[in-house]
Amino acid sequence: MSGGSQTSKSATSFSSQTGPWSPQVPYILGGFKQAKKLYEQGPPDYYPGETLAGFDPAQTFAQE
Repeated sequence: MSGGSQTSKSATSFSSQTGPWSPQVPYILGGFKQAKKLYEQGPPDYYPGETLAGFDPAQTFAQE
């Protein structure tokens, strides 16, 4: 066994590039395009039907 110490240097590199990863760009742009389209359509129409489920026979009986 050697009595000396070993030192290792690790090279660290940083990228200063901003913005999304280039393969993601088409998906991001497509998402923004779809979001804009949905926004411009406005809110959905009010649902005219029933929005609550009715009581089953046992629940109705219990309320009487």
